[in-house]
Amino acid sequence: MYIGLVLGFKDLRSDRLETRQGVGSIVLMIVVFTAVFSSASFASYKLGLASYTGDTLQAEKGSNVFYSFLLFYWWLFFDLLPVLEITKTLHLEPPLRAVNFAAGLPIVVFRGVIVLLFLKEVKNWWLRKRDRSAGPPNQAPQPTEPAISLSGNSKVSNSGQLGG
Repeated sequence: MYIGLVLGFKDLRSDRLETRQGVGSIVLMIVVFTAVFSSASFASYKLGLASYTGDTLQAEKGSNVFYSFLLFYWWLFFDLLPVLEITKTLHLEPPLRAVNFAAGLPIVVFRGVIVLLFLKEVKNWWLRKRDRSAGPPNQAPQPTEPAISLSGNSKVSNSGQLGG
């Protein structure tokens, strides 16, 4: 997974991705980030290091609660998008709540990685993509050759018309 994230960032930093490929890479990287941090939190929970509360955790007591951790990190990701206010607008409550330091630490790291690294890279990629598609700014028009030169010889283009 680490190699996938490194290659994903490398692709975003290079300007070789089309828009569709860039968006696909971004979505895939989000899935990997949520899976990695969900796994870390789930492991620390199962080892008894981290404590969480939540309705989904209580309902699934004794069974595999990994799904609750995945939902939790997806909720955290959507909560990090301040302009959209997805969790507030849709009245979505977090499926879990961290109770102790060991439970809160991966959440803080996840938020830091997403905000300080991932969203910054996505923004930079998008701005480079936009600037590249807009073309060079204030480019002066290129002079064209006259259809008939002063020497009396005329040029004929491939289309059969006079011109350069």
